[in-house]
Amino acid sequence: MYDAVFEALYWSLGGLMIVAFAAAIARCLADLRRPATDRSGPEGILAIGVGAMLTLVVGFSLNALRGVTGDLLYQQVHFALFYVAFGLILWGFDRVGMLGGHGPTAGRARRAIIWAAFALSTGAAVLSLLTPDGYRVVGGGDVRYVQQPLFFLPLFVVLAAGAARLPSWLDPARRRTARPWLAALAALLLLGMLRESTIIPATDQPILDLLLAFGPFTLAALCLYRAASLGGRGHGISMEATAVRR
Repeated sequence: MYDAVFEALYWSLGGLMIVAFAAAIARCLADLRRPATDRSGPEGILAIGVGAMLTLVVGFSLNALRGVTGDLLYQQVHFALFYVAFGLILWGFDRVGMLGGHGPTAGRARRAIIWAAFALSTGAAVLSLLTPDGYRVVGGGDVRYVQQPLFFLPLFVVLAAGAARLPSWLDPARRRTARPWLAALAALLLLGMLRESTIIPATDQPILDLLLAFGPFTLAALCLYRAASLGGRGHGISMEATAVRR
C-alpha cells in the first residue's frame, strides 16, 4: 500500500509538472508568433521552459531505464544532459534581464561572473563525472556509482543567480510582471535540488522525501506558467529586461 501511494504521488506530481511546463512553452510560442517590439520576454521564458522540461523528461526516462543502463551510465548521461538544460535556463534568465546589475558596467560584470561561474562549475562537475572511482561504492561484491553533491554545482549556480532576484517580490507592482515569478521558480527549484543532492538529508520516510523535492518542483512549474502568462501579455517584462540588463 505504501509503495502504491508513493508511485501515485511520483507520477501525479510529475504529470502536473509536465503539463505546466508544456503549457508555458505553448504560451511563449504563441506570443512569439505575434508582432512584438521586444521578444526577449517570451524567448527567455521559452528557454527556461524547454530547459526545465528537458531536465524533467531526462530524469524520468533515465530513472526508468536505470536497471538497464546501470548506475555509471545513468549518472554520466543524466548529469551531462542536465548541464545542457541548465545552460538553456541560464540563457533564459539572461534574456529576460535577471543577471544584470545597476548600470552598464556593473551589469556586464555581473553577467560575466555568473556565466564564468557556470562554465567553471560545469567543468569541475564533468571532470568528477568522468572519474568514476571517486563515486564508486563496493559492498558485498556489488559495485554501485552514487551521485555526488558536486554533480549539482552547475545547477546551484544557475538557480542561485535566478533566486537572487527574489527581493523584487517586495514591490507589488513588479509582482504583476514575469521576473518575480521566475525568481520564485529558481528558488523553488533550488530547494528541491538541495534535497535531491542530499545536502538536505533524507528522512526515513520515502514519501516525505519525495514531497520535499517534488513539492517545490511542482510549485516551480506553476510559477513558470504564471510568468509565461504575464510575459506573453507584455506586462512589463520587456521594460524590466531593458532596465536590468544594463
